Amino acid sequence: MTVTGKWTCAALAAVLVCTGCATQQPARHMVRAQSDTRAITLHAGQLTLQQEMTLDHLCPFGHPRHRQGWEHGFTELVVRDGYGLEHSGDYKIPLWVCERMDPARLDGPFQRKDSFKADPVLTGPRSELRDYKGSAYHRGHHAPAEDFTDNKQQMSESFYLSNMSPQTPSLNSGAWAQLEARVRRWVAEDRVTWIITGALIYDPAEETDDADGWIEYYTIGAGVAVPTHLYKIVVGQDANGELSATAYVVPNEKLPAGYDLAAAVQVSDAGEERAGLDFMPELEPGDSQTLEAGVAAARSP
Repeated sequence: MTVTGKWTCAALAAVLVCTGCATQQPARHMVRAQSDTRAITLHAGQLTLQQEMTLDHLCPFGHPRHRQGWEHGFTELVVRDGYGLEHSGDYKIPLWVCERMDPARLDGPFQRKDSFKADPVLTGPRSELRDYKGSAYHRGHHAPAEDFTDNKQQMSESFYLSNMSPQTPSLNSGAWAQLEARVRRWVAEDRVTWIITGALIYDPAEETDDADGWIEYYTIGAGVAVPTHLYKIVVGQDANGELSATAYVVPNEKLPAGYDLAAAVQVSDAGEERAGLDFMPELEPGDSQTLEAGVAAARSP
């Protein structure tokens, strides 16, 4: 594995939670970057045939798979009509969330009504509302509520915490919200759009000659990991059936005013190496070379 591909999915250590006070301080962790090992894939339960069909609809190029040599620990697949995801029991956040959009889904009649709640279908470790209380982090959507204005139930289901990760307020209401709105504008232009969103924990220093094999990250509450970065991959198909892709990796920090999302554009191969995932494992070879090795950065905002 190259230095670029190093990040960790090690089990979380115990978290120090401030009790008897209004706010909590995130707990700091130093863990070793992951090296090549036997891949461990532990899934809870099996998908029904209907769930498999729904996931194929949401992720027609195959849902993200674990790359060989990466230990992701205990994970659970959750499939709903609006999105599918893989939840990390170690981190208590989603590794990835897939959704499918088309122009007909935009500008529906249903307005956002916040109804955050723990996901009842998860059988393993999960985040709870109390984990975020007093943490100063937002409950940041991966599949955004505004993508489901055409379906009241799907909008409500977007508020399960399994579809969230802790985000800094300035990111969640700033650059990330702008990126979500930009994607919806692209949805209006294409026949169909597929979106993969997820969390990363990695250190850019591990991709340099100064790499020391350690990655710093923080947790809130009872071990909910705060991602260092978030990624979003957008694949659009136009009226002629042509595919195009754009990928973003955005740091989960207070970004400067006027942050240019162009600075976050990445080739999706780089995101795969950092996430330990093959995002679209069933792409045809020709499409794979076009989408995974390149970026359609010329799309208008």
